[in-house]
Amino acid sequence: MTTNNAEDIIKLSKADKLKILKELIDQTRASIHTGLLKERFWRRKAISDGRPAEMMLAQQGADIKKQVEWLGFLEEIAKEPEGKE
Repeated sequence: MTTNNAEDIIKLSKADKLKILKELIDQTRASIHTGLLKERFWRRKAISDGRPAEMMLAQQGADIKKQVEWLGFLEEIAKEPEGKE
């Protein structure tokens, strides 16, 4: 389920909002997984080329850290009691 308008989201039922939230959580997990795979690839590439990859890996690590924090935030929202919005 996708929507482009915040007003449309406000009008959705709690179940539909939860469905969108779960989709965001799944997408964020997939993005983190992809980031970890990229980090591993660039680390191996740098080693095979005999050059340091600290700058590239530092940025990749920072991006992954932000995504993990976002995932934690989304999961906390998903745990909120049914009556709370």
